Amino acid sequence: MFKSILNKTDTLDLYFDTGGTELILTHDAIKQNTSLLTDGKNKSYEGEDYEELEDHSTLSVGNQKWDSIRVLPVTLGPKNTDGHFGWNLFKN
Repeated sequence: MFKSILNKTDTLDLYFDTGGTELILTHDAIKQNTSLLTDGKNKSYEGEDYEELEDHSTLSVGNQKWDSIRVLPVTLGPKNTDGHFGWNLFKN
């Protein structure tokens, strides 16, 4: 598990999924552990929706930083995590 920083403010516990892509966060993590829904952001987000969030984010894991990351919500994830990130962050 990796301690990660989303949008320079939100601390998340993420795991690296070698078969996954993008940044995947659980609905609970989005609602409880991020500021993705504050200040009028992502107005079209529905609590059980699986659509990409409107606003793109930044993600930092250790010394690595990515900009313009897509965030995709899911209902379930591994126990004790907020979601995962996939191999596509390391392409190029």
